[in-house]
Amino acid sequence: ELFEVLCLVQTRKAKPVPIFLYGSSYWKNVINFEALADEGAIAYEDLNLFRYVDDPQTVWSDIRAFYGLA
Repeated sequence: ELFEVLCLVQTRKAKPVPIFLYGSSYWKNVINFEALADEGAIAYEDLNLFRYVDDPQTVWSDIRAFYGLA
C-alpha cells in the first residue's frame, strides 16, 4: 500500500495526503529511497512525498498542520 499511495499522490491521481514512515531507522534500512533517486528510478522531488518520523507527537502535529486544524 505504501507504494500505491506514493504513486497515486506522485501522479496526482489522488489528492496529497500526509505520508509518514514511522521508525526512521527501520525504513531507511529497508528501502533506500535516496539510492533510488541517485539511480534515476525516482525523482529527487519525490522524496518530499513522505516524511520519516519517530514519535507520535510529530505525526499528530504534522497532520494538524496539513489540514489546518486548531
